[in-house]
Amino acid sequence: MQQSTTDRASQQDTDDICTSSDELNSGSLLHDIGSCVFIQKEISDCFDFIKTFINDENFVSHVKNHSTELNDIEEKLDQHLVDLKRTDGAIVFAGETSSGKSSIVNAVIGEKILPTGIEATTTKVCRVRHSEELIFATWDEDHEDYKDWIPFDNTIQLAEKLKETDRTNDSRTYVDIFMPIPLLELT
Repeated sequence: MQQSTTDRASQQDTDDICTSSDELNSGSLLHDIGSCVFIQKEISDCFDFIKTFINDENFVSHVKNHSTELNDIEEKLDQHLVDLKRTDGAIVFAGETSSGKSSIVNAVIGEKILPTGIEATTTKVCRVRHSEELIFATWDEDHEDYKDWIPFDNTIQLAEKLKETDRTNDSRTYVDIFMPIPLLELT
């Protein structure tokens, strides 16, 4: 049986839609991240436009000066922009003592950085972040600034510093580990 022209066109449309859908679903992570960066730039530009508008003398004299709710609008816009630009996304590994959390993180990052063993070995919350450099960092008590910021030449030194910190009973509740991690590089 021969297909009609309409059936063939319909089939072609379906094939195109499926191909587009497949490309979308398995689309390049780089493309997705590039789109996010573009969107962030567009949002930032919109915020800049709004800030220019709310500082315009006509807006100030006719609107802003007559409303107490708009007194700190620029500050609120700045905070919202910071929130929108925040791209950190946490992946949390939780479990019982010695259940393999550190081993999984080591496998994911491709280096044996976190101490592992039969006993409880990682006593601090560790945040692993991408960086071109190897850095061990801890925060001050107020979590406003880094207390320690120690660069290392190799992962062995970094892992030793982490073990040393785990053995102390100081007030540091977590540490940041910065290192080249291809999986995290794009985020």
